[in-house]
Amino acid sequence: MKKKQIQISGNWESGWALDLNTVCEGSEEGDLLLVRRTEIGENLYQLKYFGDQAKIKVIGGIASDFVRENIKPLGVKAIIPVPPSKLDREFQPVYELAKFISKDTNITVDFDYLIKTKETPQLLKVENGRERRRILENIFKIKDNRYENENLLLFDDLYSSGETLKSITEVMVSEGKVNKIYVLTIAKTRIQK
Repeated sequence: MKKKQIQISGNWESGWALDLNTVCEGSEEGDLLLVRRTEIGENLYQLKYFGDQAKIKVIGGIASDFVRENIKPLGVKAIIPVPPSKLDREFQPVYELAKFISKDTNITVDFDYLIKTKETPQLLKVENGRERRRILENIFKIKDNRYENENLLLFDDLYSSGETLKSITEVMVSEGKVNKIYVLTIAKTRIQK
């Protein structure tokens, strides 16, 4: 599977998306453009919206290779998956991918360090940046300071505006006294909202 390693910027040390979620093909003049999912974007779509659990191995394998080559050497103590928008869903793609990456790289995944205090709407559907920040205000907290002075990998499936990741990073640094936070997402949207 083809992948690009795309830098994503925020209040964290370094961040990457494995590829874009979609790409545009067509005329430069803008008269006809075809938007299609990248290969990794299509696999993520099948996993998230159709529950195709075979995609965990496909996506997880690519993510694990990246983590082994680029993140594990940075002394990351644990993988912290971003809590889902809907807390009561039976199948959580981000958690399942984090488990796969953890097992494949021998980096602990921690599901109870980061706490989401209430459900939020899917932020992909919230286009206004101010509204996203308002929704995320005081929504995350940490359980304790178990990672004080440690390096962590914050993991999510899709990067759009980065507001969720920024909000979590702020809490982990200010409350948890984490040393460095690295971010990895599977895909990045083309247009930042």
